[in-house]
Amino acid sequence: MAGYWHTVLSGAWEKTYKPLGWDRKKVALALLAIGTIIAAGFRLGWSEMITTAAGYLWIAVPAGFAAIILFVWGIIETQAKLYRELAAQISQLIVEETRPEYDKWRQVHKYTLSEVKYLWCDAEPGTSETKEIKAQLRVFESAIQTKQLPIIRKRHSTAEDMEYEIRNPSWNTELRRVDLKAYAGKIDQDPIFLRDAD
Repeated sequence: MAGYWHTVLSGAWEKTYKPLGWDRKKVALALLAIGTIIAAGFRLGWSEMITTAAGYLWIAVPAGFAAIILFVWGIIETQAKLYRELAAQISQLIVEETRPEYDKWRQVHKYTLSEVKYLWCDAEPGTSETKEIKAQLRVFESAIQTKQLPIIRKRHSTAEDMEYEIRNPSWNTELRRVDLKAYAGKIDQDPIFLRDAD
């Protein structure tokens, strides 16, 4: 947590002094003014120190006000930048986590419709269902219903059962790898999980 606030405050400080054009010379002048006020306090007493400080105060107020605003704005901007970087890192981890084990899936000769909708979109089956995956499911359902994509007939199913499943494909409707490859060729697509291992 200390590292987080160190980064935030360092970023805020950088966003404060750069816009104001502060450099070593300007900081030295500011320190000289502060030193003069303190010296006046020791040499001439507190009343003279306050009078001297009041003279410098009107010069310092606008710069001090600007510095405070810039510092607070710098904190907000630095935190936003850190959150964006964290979101990008999390997004990358999610992509890596949801990437299918292509070597394993290439060894399978038949898939369920539920598996294929994920694999076609380069996601591991069972992970979070995105809009792309939902849309791909609708594409497959349409291809099955129009008989562009054949399904595997289940054991003991009748011709009527088969026709019903073609009209109403479900998550466990099965598809052959060879038929999926032929379908992919027809629609000019090349899903990674259907590519032969090198």
